Amino acid sequence: MSHQPIVDSLERTYELFGQLLDLLVDKKEFVVQDKLTELTHALSKESRLLKRIAEEERTRAEAVKAYQFTIKHFSREPLTLAGVAQTLTSFADKSAVLEWMEKLTSRAEEIRKLNETNQMLVQQALDFANLSVDLLVGVQDEAVYQDPTAQTTYTPNRPGLYDFRA
Repeated sequence: MSHQPIVDSLERTYELFGQLLDLLVDKKEFVVQDKLTELTHALSKESRLLKRIAEEERTRAEAVKAYQFTIKHFSREPLTLAGVAQTLTSFADKSAVLEWMEKLTSRAEEIRKLNETNQMLVQQALDFANLSVDLLVGVQDEAVYQDPTAQTTYTPNRPGLYDFRA
């Protein structure tokens, strides 16, 4: 068995990462434009896509184990992609594996940055929604007088997230 199943798996993972990146861009627009229905559909697509990526990762791990067996590299730990590249004798094969590794790393970094941006946008949307609710409902002020003989202490019904007195 050659290293080709590993390279094929890396290619498929790269394509799946591309689809995930496109989906994250769409999610960002849905959050910004407050399109909740589309965002819900995008989240379900993302979940399915992440399952496919996990399956492809398992396929790659199995291909690496099979490759290790064929080169008689018996170890408890599976080879990393850099380790696979080190075992290859052909410069073209070695550079192909390393190139796919670099491409995947770059795309994963793009996904991470976009995911962080989306998380910040969602948090800002939640903060804005909470502020709007606090403005509409109002925050109940603390009682000016509290009965010293009362068994329980006074707690406001809805404390709110924002201090409007500041």
